[in-house]
Amino acid sequence: MFAPYSNRLTAICDLLVSPQPDTVQEATDLLFNLWLEYSNNAGLCAEMKKLVQKYPYLVQEFTDRLERLSFAEDEKAVLLERITLLHPPKTSPEFPTREKEDKKNFDSGEPSNHTKPKIIDLFLASSSELKDDREQVEIWVNRENNRLVEKGFFLKLNLWEDFLDAMSETRLQDEYNKVVAKSDIVICLFATKVGKYTEEEFEVACANFKEKGKPKYIYTYFKVVQISTSDMNLDDLVSLQRFKEKLNVMGHFYTPYKSTEDLIRQLNNQLDKIFEEMP
Repeated sequence: MFAPYSNRLTAICDLLVSPQPDTVQEATDLLFNLWLEYSNNAGLCAEMKKLVQKYPYLVQEFTDRLERLSFAEDEKAVLLERITLLHPPKTSPEFPTREKEDKKNFDSGEPSNHTKPKIIDLFLASSSELKDDREQVEIWVNRENNRLVEKGFFLKLNLWEDFLDAMSETRLQDEYNKVVAKSDIVICLFATKVGKYTEEEFEVACANFKEKGKPKYIYTYFKVVQISTSDMNLDDLVSLQRFKEKLNVMGHFYTPYKSTEDLIRQLNNQLDKIFEEMP
């Protein structure tokens, strides 16, 4: 059976063998986020053990990254134990760690700059037709976190794929809506149609903002696509037009984008404005 993480893992492994240090660093970040997402998945853990045998430094890298996250102590302890199970710590080579840097700063009388980053929850809503765009946004978030952690922030991306195995006494959409309501940023992507669940997530975000002031930032993006007459679905086109009219009535501005590169560029601009407003 094809594992849900296989394509991402393969792409990351390709990056790990790069001679460029920046690319390897990016690959390590992506691998850590993938491991966090599937840390209790036996299949991925088996693949991770193979990678750690080849790249022992990953154990220390994962440990350092986990220490920077503002997780509950009990949750962090469980994850640290899972990291240890990937490879015995004694076989890991010497690698610069945060603790060593802190000790160096202490011995030299210089203050340490390491603080727990503030978690910024970002929910990405879209229909299945924009799967490639969602994956590119996920890669973009991982890249942004490289620089944001240094500024004391960490973007935690929530995708609807992350909830497919969730256990709930209510319908799965209710689980999505709970995360939407708690998010700081909600981004909705649309192309040829507006699915009822994506629209519902947008409505939950707006309603919760009016009631509790959160999510503070709600963005809607419409991909500019060419549709041939033979592929047109009247119901989908009607849903798209109806939703745009609703946004106009609400006074909510939406933004078109031509490609994933254009989307990422616009998201970068918005993110810079958001963090300029933060203390």
